[in-house]
Amino acid sequence: MPGIVHINKSFVTGGAAIAAYRLFLAQKKLGNFDYNFFAQQNEKGNSEEGVAMAGNGYIWDKMGLVRLAVEKFQLLFHERDAGIRFQYSMGNTGINPARYSLLEGTNLYHLHWICQGFLSLRGLEFLLRRGKPVVWTLHDMWPFTGGCHYAGDCSQLGKGCGNCPLLRTSGENDISRKQCLKKEAIYQNRKIVFVAPSTWMAQKARSSYLGRKIPCVVIPNALDTDVFAPFPMREARKKAGLPEEGFCLLFGAANVAEERKGFSMLLQAIEYLKTDFPDLSDKIYLAVFGKSRQQYHFPFPVHYFHYISDAEKLVALYNAANVFLLPSLEDNLPNTVMEALSCGTPVVAFRSGGVTDMLDHADTGYLVQKGNVREFAQGIASVLSDKKYGIMREKCRKKVVENFSERVVVKKYDELYRQIMKQ
Repeated sequence: MPGIVHINKSFVTGGAAIAAYRLFLAQKKLGNFDYNFFAQQNEKGNSEEGVAMAGNGYIWDKMGLVRLAVEKFQLLFHERDAGIRFQYSMGNTGINPARYSLLEGTNLYHLHWICQGFLSLRGLEFLLRRGKPVVWTLHDMWPFTGGCHYAGDCSQLGKGCGNCPLLRTSGENDISRKQCLKKEAIYQNRKIVFVAPSTWMAQKARSSYLGRKIPCVVIPNALDTDVFAPFPMREARKKAGLPEEGFCLLFGAANVAEERKGFSMLLQAIEYLKTDFPDLSDKIYLAVFGKSRQQYHFPFPVHYFHYISDAEKLVALYNAANVFLLPSLEDNLPNTVMEALSCGTPVVAFRSGGVTDMLDHADTGYLVQKGNVREFAQGIASVLSDKKYGIMREKCRKKVVENFSERVVVKKYDELYRQIMKQ
């Protein structure tokens, strides 16, 4: 049986890791290949069949931090300001893939998110030289940019980068241009297929200097719809420790403070919700989960939850909420939206990124003009006041089961593996 190895820095930390690991688990249940998962280290601390680590233990953990620190130190000399430090990866540090027999013996590499000291450009080049076919899921734009993870509206994306707006030392031949040319040389004459989880990401890849030369197909992330499933709201609120009465607005992100997640715009929208819809105000409270260094001021009661990796707790929160809020200005195919919809919770989001693949306006939530915070508030009020709210919840669940369930996604990936290995 042909072997597939998933390669991702982590298998529990971050949206890409969650999506990659979920796919791996789904494939082990439903797929037709021999699947393995290769990551930098085992954050869970347990052993699992098919999961292999580049290393483990205290010293290995510190070595990983050193590799990351070295890369970020090198970026210090080029970065525009500290705010972009984790928005740009130079790809200069990483493990030595030649040390691992699993990577030698497999039939196909399935790459995911490999940055921040895990797999350098040199390591990537070593893997590709082996001549094995490569499927690369685009959890962000880094595989086809000169170093940034999200390019926004940057006009350089289709020109091979250079004059990077994230860099202090930008110019025609800056480090973004050099990385782009390096990737071009690495990709040349290799059997690579990009997989975009959303049509938006596919469009970005196909219009980029690097991506237009590589085939790109759209396959969404997979979700276990038996785990993320609806159950009674009152019961969910008891389980989550939330008030049983009133309207619960839910927001969550791995890093609440990340600029493109739009939390500052959510604050503005909530203020408009308070002033424009006074009849709803005394019934509303918020629940917020994700990593955050500060408490924010809201005009409504707020319940804070830190970063949550436990699926049971997440399911309780989604089922406790009347609506999930996604003010992201640029996102691929957010796990949070898929999870909320699968639990039957409508979503209000800006019409941007891959969320347009997931939401059907007025059927499974509301899509509003990007950056229009007053319209965002109107969208929240519309969901809370919708007379067909129960039908909307049913449509949310149906959307995920029919398009993003494990069986649907695993079948698409297995067909792609067969095609690329046959060519």
